[in-house]
Amino acid sequence: MLVPAAVVLSVVTTAVVPRAASADEVGDLQSQARLLSQQLVQQQLQVDADQQLYSVATQRLDADDTALAGVSLLLGRDARLVSQDTTTVRDLAVRSYMDGGDAATDSELAAFTGSGET
Repeated sequence: MLVPAAVVLSVVTTAVVPRAASADEVGDLQSQARLLSQQLVQQQLQVDADQQLYSVATQRLDADDTALAGVSLLLGRDARLVSQDTTTVRDLAVRSYMDGGDAATDSELAAFTGSGET
């Protein structure tokens, strides 16, 4: 069966040549492109704001870590001083008990009254 050349040419031309986009389709695509562009800008602004917040939070965390390390050092020092004072008071109490209270010096008694230096 032979197909006339005009029919074949018509089918090939329709399949190969794309249809021209209408003005409405172009306008819709441009509108979608503007909307996507605006969304991308908004998302980038949000990312920038989040990065700024993260940077501030990181700086605060670093400052808190530094302060915590300082407080930990002070607590350790104070714990050692309390331990030393407790040992001193315990030793004085035992000596005072063993000596009948006569052996304590003025500086040793100051530990009990709180007027001495530690």
